[in-house]
Amino acid sequence: PIVDRLRARGDHVTVFNEPNLVSQLHLVLLATQCNLIFVQRKLLSTAVVWLLSKVSTPIVFDYDDAIFLRSSGLLSRTRQARYRAITRSSHLVLAGNSYLQRAAESEGVPSAVVPTSVELERYGTFEKEECLTMVWIGSRSTARYLEKHREMFSSIARRFPSIRLRVIGDFHFDVRGMQVECFGWSESSESQLLGSSHIGIAPMSDGAWTRGKCALKVIQYMAAGLPVVSSNVGANRDVVSHGKTGFLVDTPDAWCEAIDQLAGSDELRGSMGAAGRSRVEQQYNQVVVAARTIALLDEVVS
Repeated sequence: PIVDRLRARGDHVTVFNEPNLVSQLHLVLLATQCNLIFVQRKLLSTAVVWLLSKVSTPIVFDYDDAIFLRSSGLLSRTRQARYRAITRSSHLVLAGNSYLQRAAESEGVPSAVVPTSVELERYGTFEKEECLTMVWIGSRSTARYLEKHREMFSSIARRFPSIRLRVIGDFHFDVRGMQVECFGWSESSESQLLGSSHIGIAPMSDGAWTRGKCALKVIQYMAAGLPVVSSNVGANRDVVSHGKTGFLVDTPDAWCEAIDQLAGSDELRGSMGAAGRSRVEQQYNQVVVAARTIALLDEVVS
């Protein structure tokens, strides 16, 4: 939507989707003819960044993950060096959450938080399942957060024997004593699978890597009109308004208590779900976030 909006107002935009070394060098040549270089997530080689820094064209770097780390949370010297190179050469860094913004600020560059956003119109209203359904959406790479909370799910199953867990991802998951249904992800079915559920869940571990995550799951749940129960970590605590759009929890007992409150009240689920969707509409809507991003880019150019 950012590129479309820029082109719609008459700006000429050249996009490099797969910036290999050859196209990165092409980018350096084009930089002399541009008003702005906008780099999203890609950690360019330090040599290319050095060349770009010798051109007067301002750079804006946008990222929404702890890309200076390995997914294990351990430091990567190569990634760290590339991250420092691109941030220190940028006129502005757009960070997906406050943790990433602090990382950019530690490099001494101006920064702003621009959150993850969703296309709100994709998330419609659907008839709810008869069976009370918790839903989790993710991928094989994030399945470990379900595995680490397996005992918590077993506790919920013992306390609420009729509850069901719906997993949307590219893997199989099961819980002793709980009905679990697994679906592969597809764009065409995502909205219906979320919207027909009752409660969105986001169990996570707390660590350097997860603090860099930008709460896409909970934003999707809220866009679908679901109340959220989430681990009280990272950007999730910024997105979920505790007691209004869902619950932020720290312990297995707190998880069970939150599920208990939501399971026992259609009214509470409805009010929290509506509040969550309203919050997404105002703060995490793709249209709103794209407009703010373009305004920040314009400030750099001017």
